[in-house]
Amino acid sequence: MKSAAAGPFEPVGDLSLHIGHLLTDDTWQSERAAQTLVHFPAAERESYGTIYGQQVDIRNWVNEELGVWAAIRVLQGYPGRLAPSDITLIRQNIQVARTLNYLIVLNAAAQLSRASTLGLPKVDARPDEVRDTCAPLKRTRPSLPYTTY
Repeated sequence: MKSAAAGPFEPVGDLSLHIGHLLTDDTWQSERAAQTLVHFPAAERESYGTIYGQQVDIRNWVNEELGVWAAIRVLQGYPGRLAPSDITLIRQNIQVARTLNYLIVLNAAAQLSRASTLGLPKVDARPDEVRDTCAPLKRTRPSLPYTTY
């Protein structure tokens, strides 16, 4: 295995995570607190409860993924400055990010199916958000020499 010091390396650009928009559950929580949900048919109330309950899990996975990507962003800039142990941690974090992303995507598909069953309209993704979210990693030329700190 090569060490990080065995350059030459191209600089790595922005590694920020673009997560899109999560559903909010403010209205659901308000209706729960007001105890108005008892007026929904039981099956419908259960379906909505499943959607909003699963949304909490998805939100937690997204927040965890954001933290993992913060650790991966160490790679930004000139990778030659990183020690082999840094590369090992980045690889581990990339695997954790993949696992979290898999859980998010898998459960998002189930959420869309549940919403469809309830007759909720499907909202098409905005092309600009898809472009930003699905963009490949960028390589950039450094404007200033990178230090080895």
